[in-house]
Amino acid sequence: GGEKTLSSLSLVFALHHYSPTCVYFLDEIDAALDYRNVSILANFVKQKAKDAQFIIISLRNQLFELANRLVGIYKTHDITKSVAIDPERFPLLPLLPPPPPSSSSSPSLLLSSSSSLSMNEVSTLTQRQTQQKPPQREEEEGKTAPISLPLLSSTVAT
Repeated sequence: GGEKTLSSLSLVFALHHYSPTCVYFLDEIDAALDYRNVSILANFVKQKAKDAQFIIISLRNQLFELANRLVGIYKTHDITKSVAIDPERFPLLPLLPPPPPSSSSSPSLLLSSSSSLSMNEVSTLTQRQTQQKPPQREEEEGKTAPISLPLLSSTVAT
C-alpha cells in the first residue's frame, strides 16, 4: 500500500540524487505504507543517510528502529520537556524492569529506537544515561550539548 506516498518519495529521492541537500525533514511519510514498504523505505533512507541527514517523524517502529538517536518531546505539568537517547547505549532494552506510572500527557518522540518505548521507559533510560555521564564542571551544569541527528526520527507510541 501507499502508491501515492511511494511516488512522492521517488521524486524526493530523485531530487536528492540530482541535487543533494544536507538535511531532509519528513513528517509521517510512512503513514500510508504497509509493513513491507516501510521496511524498504527504512533501509533506503539508511543508505542515503551517508550523504545527508534525515529527520523523520514516524509512528512506525520499522522505520525508526534503524536510527541513531531517539529525541523525545513531551508535555508534563504544562511544561514541554525533551530527552535524547542513544539506542547503542541501551542494547538490552527488552530486559528493563517496568517503570513506575507517570503523570505525563501528550507524549511524542522524535528519532530512533530499537523498540517501541513508553514515556516511562524513556524517562527511566534518560535517568540512567544521565547517571552514567562523567561529572561536569560547575559552569557547564544546566547547559545541554547540541544533539547530532544523523539519521531518522520517529514518534513513539505510549
